[in-house]
Amino acid sequence: MKNTIAMMKKQAEEITNEEIEWTYQRKVQWEKVTDNVNAYLNAIKGARRYGGNQYDTREMIDGLTKTRLTQENLLEVFDWLISKKDHVITYREKDWYARDYEYRVTKKPKVDYEQAHYTNPYRGIACKYYWRKESVQEMLPKQIDGLVGYMNEYNKHNDAHTIWLDQRNLDNMRYVIEGKEKDNKSIYKHGGQIYQQILATLSEYRKGNSSSTHGKFSFALSYNTRYIDGETGELIPFDLSEATTEFMNYQSNVMRDFRANQPNKLRNIHESLIEQRDALLTRWLDAHTTAYDASVMWKNTWDKFWDYLPSEDDEQLIADAPKLLAEVKRLRKLEAVVVGSWMESCDQGSPWHKQLRSPCVDLGYLELRDVEHTRKGFDGFTYTSKEFHLKEEYEKMAKQWIKEEYGVEEE
Repeated sequence: MKNTIAMMKKQAEEITNEEIEWTYQRKVQWEKVTDNVNAYLNAIKGARRYGGNQYDTREMIDGLTKTRLTQENLLEVFDWLISKKDHVITYREKDWYARDYEYRVTKKPKVDYEQAHYTNPYRGIACKYYWRKESVQEMLPKQIDGLVGYMNEYNKHNDAHTIWLDQRNLDNMRYVIEGKEKDNKSIYKHGGQIYQQILATLSEYRKGNSSSTHGKFSFALSYNTRYIDGETGELIPFDLSEATTEFMNYQSNVMRDFRANQPNKLRNIHESLIEQRDALLTRWLDAHTTAYDASVMWKNTWDKFWDYLPSEDDEQLIADAPKLLAEVKRLRKLEAVVVGSWMESCDQGSPWHKQLRSPCVDLGYLELRDVEHTRKGFDGFTYTSKEFHLKEEYEKMAKQWIKEEYGVEEE
């Protein structure tokens, strides 16, 4: 490696002294640099000082520590830059939000922009390219100290890089998991909520009101159907082992290959990363399991709802629906008369409530309850007996009937 570094320094010095006859023109054609070169230039851009006239060696090393570039990759980058010694490099933003730049190099050698003049300035992207350009011949000698410094201490920096990479990957996973957990807060707790939204959506359609494709479900539709096949409506299988493998793929080599002979400091950091990873894995699996359970509830609820809907062959059922509804209402009124009469006859001490008891039990209106009594004449002596009482829903119905019939409320 020492010989390689010495050769790199020599080549960088040689291109500095080489004379290049440039052709200056108004229009210049550009092409993207290789991926590794783009990663290298983005890593060291923060080390530029004094408008690019100088590069801070320590900042370059710190920047390269945070990349995936190996020694072999950096040698390829150096060879590429040497091969482009008579080219010009510039850059543009990838998009409005990207931190990294997209670097470009002239397609033809020895070609550069001609001098800009205030009477004829460059415009658009050409203006950016012009003010950001720098020839490889000027750029590489300023970077060589930082590049060879990183190469010379690569093993030490590689350990630091791997730790940084592991922590970054875990931070990225934490961000993803927090997003899933936030989405899961919009998951319905029971099928009744789904029914309500179904009916609310259909009600709007019945009134002729339009709505989004999500209807009343809004964004909760996607959160509750992550494991529903969009074409068949069936459940997408959920495999805990696959979810675990997906999470583990975010790790770098240090977390996969723990070495017992690591220095104490590195081993302690490694163990800390493992603890973070295991805690995040638990949250990751919980988030997926919660989403899957929500999809199961969604499918079961919709399947039951679907079974209630008439098919194309149920025209007579649809026609009889108003009659059936009227019959249901009539039977509900009859139920109110029965349970109300039973409650009133009990209250008035009428013996015919006994004749009503058996039918009320058969119809499910009554239930046996344990009732505590205090015997008269025996201070504080209590006993418990089983007695028939109306179920809660029918008790309310009976009280309402008595109130309407007699104008009083049953206590």
